[in-house]
Amino acid sequence: MSPFVRLARSGRPSLFLLLVLCALCLPGCQGNPIAIGFLGPLQGKYSDLGVQGRNGAMLAVEEINAEGGVAGRPLLLTAVDDANDEAKAVAAIRTLGRQEVTAVIGPMTSVVAVTVLPLAAEEGLTLISPTVSSPYLSGKKDNFYRLTPDTPHECAALARFALTKRGVRDVAVITDLANAAYTVPCADNFISELHAAGGRVLADIRLNSAAVGDWKPTAAELARLGPDAVFGVLSGRDFASLARDLHHQGTRTLLLGSMWSATQELLQTGGLSVEGALFSLNYDDNNPLPRFQAFKQRFERRFGTPPSFAACFSYEAVMVLARALEWTRGSRNGLPEALSALGKVEGVQSPLVFDEYGDVSRRGFIVEVKDGGFKTLESIEP
Repeated sequence: MSPFVRLARSGRPSLFLLLVLCALCLPGCQGNPIAIGFLGPLQGKYSDLGVQGRNGAMLAVEEINAEGGVAGRPLLLTAVDDANDEAKAVAAIRTLGRQEVTAVIGPMTSVVAVTVLPLAAEEGLTLISPTVSSPYLSGKKDNFYRLTPDTPHECAALARFALTKRGVRDVAVITDLANAAYTVPCADNFISELHAAGGRVLADIRLNSAAVGDWKPTAAELARLGPDAVFGVLSGRDFASLARDLHHQGTRTLLLGSMWSATQELLQTGGLSVEGALFSLNYDDNNPLPRFQAFKQRFERRFGTPPSFAACFSYEAVMVLARALEWTRGSRNGLPEALSALGKVEGVQSPLVFDEYGDVSRRGFIVEVKDGGFKTLESIEP
């Protein structure tokens, strides 16, 4: 682990892994480190988002420090596990506030973002989320910035694609309420577009995955219904588990999913059972831009696994934050104004511009799992 990354358990500052002081001799970096936080699920079923996000942030911190840091000072990243739990997330924000971080990269899930945003404002913390896309947070002037557009457009586009390009008519929908601020708007917009295009919803199943120990009963019910497709607004791990159980039962229905599911864990855990599945997301794993291809190579060389959208957007979030911190000379004071004044920033995949509310616009994509990877089928204009 980089000497400029430390881990914390929310609410337990005594368990910090201390900064290795000898790292201060990095060439070009002088003075006290600029502390930044990372907040995401680092253990459990949602950790595919959190670990990839943390690793993307780590890579950015390491590269910035190797180039002399920000205003001649190294960045110090403190990563805190929120376990996608509201109480733990609140404790984590308090921990990061006590650590006097300048800003927080995160949260990684919408339910946590909705929960901690008021407290972060009280603590004077700016949140820059790589992946939160709940429309409940759109169009508000606050201390929240994000690198992913809100959900509804991409979910509706997936419904249109399934009906017009794959001949789907009857769909079963499964929504995980453990991340309801994201999943409910996504499912609702998918269903609305499906109905508008002449499709039918055979089942609208809404559950909390924390209470699901076994996906086999759900898979059996879906097999009984016999839909043309199943749209699962689930984490990558849960989507893969459901796909495996459907596969073992001999059900060959088309699988559809949102960006939340489209992770490396989905590919690794789902295997052949997720081949042919379709997803809508704001990330193009086949992007030919040299800077993106170079990022992929550096990430895989550093961590031994390909990056997901969570890693890419977290990397971009740190780079955007570093630009703003140059303006504030490493201070949290004036940081929201600096972020809003950045204008166009060249991201890894595309240019980024925050609007007056801290939201961004990105092109979306319909992708298919093919030969164990994500293949881009078509783009969705923002």
